[in-house]
Amino acid sequence: MTAQTYYEGITHIVELSSDPSNNCELCSFRIRSNIAESINHYIKENGYKLLHVGQQTSRDQDGNLFQLTKALVDK
Repeated sequence: MTAQTYYEGITHIVELSSDPSNNCELCSFRIRSNIAESINHYIKENGYKLLHVGQQTSRDQDGNLFQLTKALVDK
């Protein structure tokens, strides 16, 4: 499978984060800080595919750096 074939047909990207935010878009599964569990839920339960996993560095309200893990999945 080529990268071009893998990425064909992308219609709706969901951004997951190690910073818990909300529920799964398709069911009542609670998205938690365990990003691996969230990614696996979208893949196994909803048929999404993993597009990307990476780090995001931000600053908190006091200016301190912190990192989050981000993932992009698509149906």
